Amino acid sequence: MTTATECTLWRSSKGSRFPLEYGGIIASHQVVVGEDVLAGLHVSDTDLRRGIELQAKSHLIHLREGYIESGGNPKAVGQLVTASAPALSSLLANLRRLDPAAAERAGITGDLFKEIAGAATTTIADPSPLLARYLGAVERLWQEVDRWRA
Repeated sequence: MTTATECTLWRSSKGSRFPLEYGGIIASHQVVVGEDVLAGLHVSDTDLRRGIELQAKSHLIHLREGYIESGGNPKAVGQLVTASAPALSSLLANLRRLDPAAAERAGITGDLFKEIAGAATTTIADPSPLLARYLGAVERLWQEVDRWRA
């Protein structure tokens, strides 16, 4: 069991150092005993935007780096795409906190997500075109977030 006090959790950073993490803790915590030290606390939209922008850019860099490391091997590309699905899911969940329609505008649809999640088990000979669409959508998503102002 993890315990926290307002002093240790919030005062030192005001939620700005790890906005996505603190936001998740605030949204999903449960008080077992004592007072709710998180009651009334929130992470600012500005800090959330910055955290989401960092998460989106990091995801894009990871995908590009992974493709280079794969050497274009179709099996390795398929595994890269599939292995990235949980991180994409986390990014999309965080994104919905500020703009539920941003992913769709960037081209990350439910169908594309299903393709991404199943890329390692698909029978397509070369998943590189899927990765190219995926990279394009994540880049548009990052650009969308980069334009936000809270």
